[in-house]
Amino acid sequence: MSFRRMVSMARSREEKISALEEAMPMPMEAAEYPYGLCIFLDERDLEKLELEHDCQVGDTLHFIAMARVKSVSENKYNGKESCNVQLQIEEIAVESESDESETAARRYTNPRRG
Repeated sequence: MSFRRMVSMARSREEKISALEEAMPMPMEAAEYPYGLCIFLDERDLEKLELEHDCQVGDTLHFIAMARVKSVSENKYNGKESCNVQLQIEEIAVESESDESETAARRYTNPRRG
């Protein structure tokens, strides 16, 4: 199985403005990322992933998730079409960026060469 390239889900300035215009009649600062992309893991979840003492604010974690499509909704209203997909994350594999770099270095380094 091959994965598609990683894509930044951060909203552009235009997307932030558009989201605010659609949702709020009064101007305010838009969130950096869309609602629903923040994943909350409690102590039990961190323990399952063996991350209970490894995370610091600002760290970057690489993860792969398996999610099941729970619903697909397509709408057309006032000439605008929209589509929404709800995903339920069921499995996650996590690795810190530093661990990933070390693993990759070992994978591509042949200790017998010299």
